[in-house]
Amino acid sequence: MTWNLSDLDVTAPGMLQDSRVAYLAEVDADLLCLQKVSGEVAPERLDDGLSELAAHLGMAGVLGRSAGQRLHVAVLWREPLLHRGVVIERAHGSRRNYLFVDLWLGVRRLRIGSVHLPSTSVEDQFHDLELLLRSVDHDSVLAGDWNATSSDATYDLPRLMGDNRRVAARLDAAGLVDAALVAGAAWEPTWRPTPNEPFFVPIDAVRLSPTWGGRVKGLRVHTGADPLSLHRPVEATIDGGAA
Repeated sequence: MTWNLSDLDVTAPGMLQDSRVAYLAEVDADLLCLQKVSGEVAPERLDDGLSELAAHLGMAGVLGRSAGQRLHVAVLWREPLLHRGVVIERAHGSRRNYLFVDLWLGVRRLRIGSVHLPSTSVEDQFHDLELLLRSVDHDSVLAGDWNATSSDATYDLPRLMGDNRRVAARLDAAGLVDAALVAGAAWEPTWRPTPNEPFFVPIDAVRLSPTWGGRVKGLRVHTGADPLSLHRPVEATIDGGAA
């Protein structure tokens, strides 16, 4: 599941009582890609806060820090189902943030990415996109806030101002399929500009390399989390069985 938490401070007292944490515990996903994780800038405080969140959820996790900002990304996974391998953090010079973690599912490696592309401009999005695509391989699943809609205008009728679908087209060209389209999921928006406006566009999505695209068994947008964040969680069900 991927979720932009709209700024969850993992270093704040009482963080574990936050309603967003309760929702994550209720969903009980095997993998979480989180965006807009925040907290005090001291590295040890952030790491301790994420570890506390992960332990509360019965998971392990890694935080990926942003460049000069307080909003970070994270990947959490359930052990012993998955075991941690290599961690690949954002490249120097990226505008926003992303994080890759190699996780082992039995004898098979799966590269999981939590992504938060910039919202400043398409040029900034492409800048980060080209950097993170260098770490994508044939066993990759990327999930996050792309600040862009899909390339299929018949599926994603509305789109963000300034979004010319180039970001989605670049992801398509890299072979990263959209889980919502693969699953045949009904169109559902995932983002709203303010708490008082309706959700109107899907910018949170799961993208998979072709090896894993065929393993998508379903996709759900969690409308039940609407009061908790400006973004809705997106949950993909993936068959992790033997190749």
